[in-house]
Amino acid sequence: GSWTSLARSAPLDAAHAPRGVWLRLSTLPDPSHDARVPRGAQALRFVLRCSVPGGVYFDDLEVGRFCYAEYPLLDGSFEAASVSSWQGDGPLAIQGGAAQPDGYYGLGHLQLGPAGSQRAWQTLPLSTTSWDAPDLGRPLEAGAWWRPAPGLGLPASPDPSLFVEVSVLGVDAQGFEQRIAHGRWHPTDSSSGNWRYLQTAPESTVLSAHSRVRLELRSTLPGEVSVDFAQLGEAYSIDGNPRRKVGANYVGRYRSPLFAGEAGLTGAQERWRNWRWVAPNACDSTFTGFFHDPDCATSASCLRSNGRRDLAISRRRGVDQLPLIGAYDSRDPEVVRYHVELAQAAGLDHFIFDWLGHKLSRQNVLQGREPINEETLEVLLDVAEAPGSDFKVAVMYEPKVHYLGWVAGEPTEAEKHAGIIEDLVWLVEHQRSRRSALRRDGELVVFVFRDTQCTPNGQQCLDAVEWSAIAQAVEAATGEGLFLVGDVSQPAESPMSGLSRWQLVDLSLLEHRTYQDAQAGVVTLPEPDVSLLEQHARAVHSVGASWAAEKDSQRVAVAVVWPGFDDSGVGGWGVPNLVGTDGQGLCVRVCSEFHGAFYSTVVASALETGTDWIQVATWNDWNEDTQLEPAWEREAASGRIEALLGSPKVRGHVLGRLLETQAWVAEFKGASLEPAAVARVAGAYLDRAATLPSVTQYD
Repeated sequence: GSWTSLARSAPLDAAHAPRGVWLRLSTLPDPSHDARVPRGAQALRFVLRCSVPGGVYFDDLEVGRFCYAEYPLLDGSFEAASVSSWQGDGPLAIQGGAAQPDGYYGLGHLQLGPAGSQRAWQTLPLSTTSWDAPDLGRPLEAGAWWRPAPGLGLPASPDPSLFVEVSVLGVDAQGFEQRIAHGRWHPTDSSSGNWRYLQTAPESTVLSAHSRVRLELRSTLPGEVSVDFAQLGEAYSIDGNPRRKVGANYVGRYRSPLFAGEAGLTGAQERWRNWRWVAPNACDSTFTGFFHDPDCATSASCLRSNGRRDLAISRRRGVDQLPLIGAYDSRDPEVVRYHVELAQAAGLDHFIFDWLGHKLSRQNVLQGREPINEETLEVLLDVAEAPGSDFKVAVMYEPKVHYLGWVAGEPTEAEKHAGIIEDLVWLVEHQRSRRSALRRDGELVVFVFRDTQCTPNGQQCLDAVEWSAIAQAVEAATGEGLFLVGDVSQPAESPMSGLSRWQLVDLSLLEHRTYQDAQAGVVTLPEPDVSLLEQHARAVHSVGASWAAEKDSQRVAVAVVWPGFDDSGVGGWGVPNLVGTDGQGLCVRVCSEFHGAFYSTVVASALETGTDWIQVATWNDWNEDTQLEPAWEREAASGRIEALLGSPKVRGHVLGRLLETQAWVAEFKGASLEPAAVARVAGAYLDRAATLPSVTQYD
């Protein structure tokens, strides 16, 4: 019978409010509950309160999911040929476009400079009827990306007279202005040529006396400065990116001697890296049924029955379960460009690169091994920011390389922390000038896989206190903060700002719940029911949503979705990951496909959380069969994919996961995406590989 306040509007100042007109009021979250209905609640009560003499009319009560509103600017990304929606104190010009496509998002950007306007602004009227317009009593914020042109002669240290700024102004009917929010940046010489995000800080709120709101961009720099992707909304509503974002994890550890040759290599594993798996299994060291060896230089017995190389990929979904383009090398720029173009055609915004750190790469070089992981990251960043591309790249950092002893010479926890700091400092220094680096509120986004990683004996473990010290050390060394996204719910003192819960497997979802059944390829009875998958996905996604709800304006829940899981291609990585229903180690994890409902069930669970940020696991992890990347089929590999798009085998086996992804991404974003675009990208790559000597044709 008790009642808890969840949200309320700002009080309307009746003494100064206009009479005889309808005014719109909407709630803001109560700080203690963030507008979320608490568990156990049985009813909601909506209270309308008035203390105005003579009374007030109320009408049109609405209720729905709370979110901070972003207001639609006209051409905030400056893609139109003209700038009629913007005004200035001189000529305004759009630069870039098809001739020089180098905007931060899209192709074009606005140019401010001495020969043209030093200011640009756009005015939005307040509305008493539209939810897409600024609202009374709301704190507002705005942001934009800025790039001082190279060679401006900027000083080495900040000059108070040289700045760019973003302002939000409330304007009344007589033209009187009041500043609502403001942000200013003093660029230095080291900033020239680099994009930086500038966001306002709140100073006031929208008042009933205001009739409109103006967003203003201004520069006092002595030369040209570019501006792109301007945004305006309520506080906490914008971060320098499209509101709804979808990214996919990217694996960069595949090798091919067709691309990289064989000079200096020490064995077959170095020739192929993650395409090869011939390691004994901890559950049965004599069993070779999970081995896969693509090295056919000496024996044809390693071929699959379809004549293709036998890569470290499960055969459960058929012998054609192989990459459409063959056993590629992750460092091949043509392959990476093909992946980026495919991802963009499917509606993805960024890749999340699985990164093992700079210190391990340096150790590999000293040991005579190729640093494939880091070399692939370099290629991916280059391709993502090529002219015409606004694709972004984040990393998923794995501190396990330090805690599991992959990096030598770190016996103490302090030395492991120092190694992590060294990796992250290198990352910031390497990506600070990259247009392709994914940032949120201007901070470099770093996902952390297993952020509570421990040593094998469990005596040394990462926790919130240690991550705070690590984040502070990185910021002290680089001058930049990190937007850290962990995968475990961390306490309030943690520097983690995001949570992407990575829990793709549960024993109840597996086809083989004993290792003997996995060896024999026999389904353990009773078969898993899709309701178990629904429960698992809901439990995974609710962790992030509940954690973010504790600090709604500061934390972000990134919902992870995945199309399945099967690591039998690498024998479960040779370790007993789970305990089977027989009480013995279960080295191989093969999720049921639930008659084709796996992916759609997981996606539906993620969307139910109301998230704005989704992470797909994965783009190309063939070793665990979670990939979206197109699969091989003899006729499709000829390059005629677009002509074969109506074929059930092409739409199902070759492009099935990617087209399913494109469909839900289009609905999630409210965008129009064409299946034929995916087929065109794939076909164009196959044609280039078949006709151009400069493009490696993999087998």
